[in-house]
Amino acid sequence: MKKIFFCENKSPRTLSEAVYGYLKNNGFKGARRPFDHYRPTETDWYIVPSSELPFFKFGKFYFEWSTDRRAVNLGVICTKGLAPELAVVYPSKKGRRLIMEDDSWAFPFWLEQCMQLQLLPCLQKINAALPGITLKLRLHGAYIDDPGLFDPYTEEKKAIDCYELEVEPGNGTIRVVRALRQAMNLKILNRVQNEKTFAAALEAVGSNSFLWCNFFIGTQLQIANGDEEVIPIVDIAEKILAPLSIFVR
Repeated sequence: MKKIFFCENKSPRTLSEAVYGYLKNNGFKGARRPFDHYRPTETDWYIVPSSELPFFKFGKFYFEWSTDRRAVNLGVICTKGLAPELAVVYPSKKGRRLIMEDDSWAFPFWLEQCMQLQLLPCLQKINAALPGITLKLRLHGAYIDDPGLFDPYTEEKKAIDCYELEVEPGNGTIRVVRALRQAMNLKILNRVQNEKTFAAALEAVGSNSFLWCNFFIGTQLQIANGDEEVIPIVDIAEKILAPLSIFVR
C-alpha cells in the first residue's frame, strides 16, 4: 500500500541545505549547486561530490519542485553526455565540455551498474526502511545538433522525450506511468517491464551518440503545512539517499 511522506522544508533550496549540512557533518565532501543561479529561491538544487565545474557530468543528489509545487522530488541524477567520437566534429571549447571524453563523467559507471542489475537492490533497501514509499525512475532526453549552441543550465527548449516509470521493489516490476513523446528518442522505454529490460533500454540510450539525457532515480516528499508527521533529515539522508549514494561520483 502506497504511503504519503512529508517533509518540513518548504522548497528544494531549504531541503537541500538541510541535507547538505547533515552530510557535511558526516564527512561528505562536495558542493551544493543551483540549476539556475539567477533564481536560487525558485530553482532546483543539487548536492555534487566535487566543487569542479561543469557539475552536470557528475552523479549527484537532486532536489526539485513537483509540477504543482506542493512537493519536492529528490534522489540521484546522472547525465549522459555526447559520445567521445563527436570531439572531432565539434572541437570548440564550449562544445567539448558536453562530450564524455574522460573518466570524470559518471554515466559510464551508472550504465555498468545498471547492466549488472545493481539498481533494484538499492531501491529495495529504501522500500525496506520506509515501507509504502513510491519509487520512480525518470529520463529526459533530447538530440543535440550543435553542442556549441546548447546550454545544459537553461530550461530545455528542444523537442524532448520525458518518461516516468514506477518501480515495485517487492516484485521487481517497472512500468511506464507517464510519457511525453516529442521526438520519440526514448521510445525504447515503452518495452520496459523489469530491471533486465530497463537495463537493456538504458544500454540502447547510452549508445546514441547525439542524445543528451538526464536520468533520475528517487521519490517525492509532500511539503507539510500542518500537523502532518514529517520525515526527519537524518532519515531522508540515511534511508532514502544513502542507498543511492553508490551512483554519486
